[in-house]
Amino acid sequence: MEAGVEGLSHEVHHLEVYTSFLNIIVVLGIALATSIYGYASNVMAGSFAQTTFIAKFLPADKAAAYQGALVGIYYGGAFIGSFLQQPISDRYGRRVAMGMGSLIVCISGALCAASYHLPMLLVFRFLTGVGGAMVLTVSPQFIGELSPPHSRGWLVSLNVVGQDLGYVTSAATAFGFSWVTEPVQWRLNFILMSIFALFITGLMYFIPESPRWLVQQERYEDALAVLKKVHSHSSDVHFTLAKAEMIQIREQVSLENTLPRGYRHIWRTPALRRRALCTVLVWITAMSTGILVLANYIPILFGGLGYGYRLQLGLSVAWLGAVLFGAISGGIVADSVGRVRLMAGGAYTCAFCLAMEAVVAAKWIPANDIAGLRTGVAFFFLFGFFYNFWMDPSCFVYTSEIWPSHLRTEGVSLAMATYFGATIAWASPASTGFQNIGYKYYLILISVGVVCGTLCLLVLPETKGLSLEEIGELFGEEPVVRLRDMDVDNLDSTLAKTEQTQVVHAEHKV
Repeated sequence: MEAGVEGLSHEVHHLEVYTSFLNIIVVLGIALATSIYGYASNVMAGSFAQTTFIAKFLPADKAAAYQGALVGIYYGGAFIGSFLQQPISDRYGRRVAMGMGSLIVCISGALCAASYHLPMLLVFRFLTGVGGAMVLTVSPQFIGELSPPHSRGWLVSLNVVGQDLGYVTSAATAFGFSWVTEPVQWRLNFILMSIFALFITGLMYFIPESPRWLVQQERYEDALAVLKKVHSHSSDVHFTLAKAEMIQIREQVSLENTLPRGYRHIWRTPALRRRALCTVLVWITAMSTGILVLANYIPILFGGLGYGYRLQLGLSVAWLGAVLFGAISGGIVADSVGRVRLMAGGAYTCAFCLAMEAVVAAKWIPANDIAGLRTGVAFFFLFGFFYNFWMDPSCFVYTSEIWPSHLRTEGVSLAMATYFGATIAWASPASTGFQNIGYKYYLILISVGVVCGTLCLLVLPETKGLSLEEIGELFGEEPVVRLRDMDVDNLDSTLAKTEQTQVVHAEHKV
């Protein structure tokens, strides 16, 4: 048996040096779908700087309050959507949940474009938030369930790249439409969002379903077929890794199907409660950096630095380009550096950048110091890069992978609910806050971010390199099967034995 274990260890190690091309293509498809969330989230940022939108919806005496309402109502809908996806994803699968979310964005985006007064726009922005959050919440768990352990970090981080691509695209189109002077100007970005969301809805038909969800539905042949397809390689003609993963998934799901489900069970079970607290901490830390405050108000903040309307939009596109570059770079190192150190590093570097912004706002903006204003722009760009290099990829990876399969949708719902709840708390009052207390709003973000980043270092267990089924060990649970303990020469017989055992158990239940 020792020889078999050593053989497996060697062969699995050999297999882990690659990630199949098809696996990458499938993940890129899911990540592209996630870009609809980024587009939907950022579309208001461009609108806030467009003259036709300002004239129609933002009277000077109420502009700050209305901006806060439009941002807050979107994230309020997103908070609902993060929970709404869970029963749909569990019952009908990840593809259906993502497709339904993008369809909601398609319809609500068209109705946003048709809005003729503020209450109508608020209602449909709420629905856009619901649909966008459904897509965003399903995406990281979907990618994680399709990814091999050794490359799960950077593959799930492509979810963040997709989001940022949506942000950049929305900002770029808003900049392009700034040359349109007709009243239809502000509606064009919403129309494009609706068309893109319709495309994403159709794309879901071509994405394979999660093998872990298929096993939960007892569709074992379909699950193994997906694993063989996305985890195959020319050097692995016997599908060794796919079969080993299938054994592990079936054994783990068989155990988990005997366990209770639901949020009450999570809070009553120490290991699950710890996961929940880790999940909440991660996203409070991330949102306390102020990233979505800047993302939603970046043209306004550039305006506060003294730049004109069109340059505000142009700088916003460039800033989001830095954000996108940071996400790509951070994803590359997620599996080598580790999730926890990256998250803590993000909290500290973002706090430093905000501290410099506070100095610029306090000392150089009142004096209209050109060098100081340029320094402020530079630190805005560094902030966007640092957050997406250190923080964002690791947060999405971590809070989707620490949950067991039977509770992953609940866990990711909790993660995204925290994400959106914290965003509402920070972003909704931001416009009024900057108007009333100016740079001191940054100081609040800095204080909370540094404390939370330190807590991450102290309490979060590191997950890099482990399979989804093995992460439970970090929370005091024993996995049913470890990949490193399997006999590579007997995978077919082990898989057959697993199937036979589960058939017997099913007959006993009947």
